[in-house]
Amino acid sequence: MALTMAPVAALPNLSLPNGPAYCVIGSTDPITLAQLETLRARDPDLAYIAAPNGQAPDQLPPPTRLTVLHAVPGQITESPAAVAEALGKSLARLAPGPGSLLILSGGATAQVILRQLGISVLHLLGEAEPGLPLSLGGGLTVITKSGGFGDGETLARVTASYRSIGSPAQHHVG
Repeated sequence: MALTMAPVAALPNLSLPNGPAYCVIGSTDPITLAQLETLRARDPDLAYIAAPNGQAPDQLPPPTRLTVLHAVPGQITESPAAVAEALGKSLARLAPGPGSLLILSGGATAQVILRQLGISVLHLLGEAEPGLPLSLGGGLTVITKSGGFGDGETLARVTASYRSIGSPAQHHVG
């Protein structure tokens, strides 16, 4: 009955930005690690940076349309907060500019990186996928994902149409 009483508004189509994408993985959750493995298998052209305890190597790979910065265990165990801080500093060296896409996986990672980028407010646009907020902040498009969220294909799906140059991803607002 509510549908007959209220007009139904069309959901807006939201496109991901055309600039480069940075997928920052701070989570150690097995779900995220499986998602990352699937993403790497599907996109051999992405730039993968293993960052022990969040610290990227001195020599960074050349930029590509999709760069993955992944916190991996180091020689000594650091606190999650220290790893997130180092990961944020590593991301800063990659210098994501306005129009870039950031996919942040891990709540502590997202919180620290957004703070380091000076982003205190995200403006929600909709969802990249059900349960994955798509937001704007500081000139960047941001997708945040909890470490244990999604299935093995989540990261591959979120980046699939984005990685197809000239084929903007369409998303729904939920």
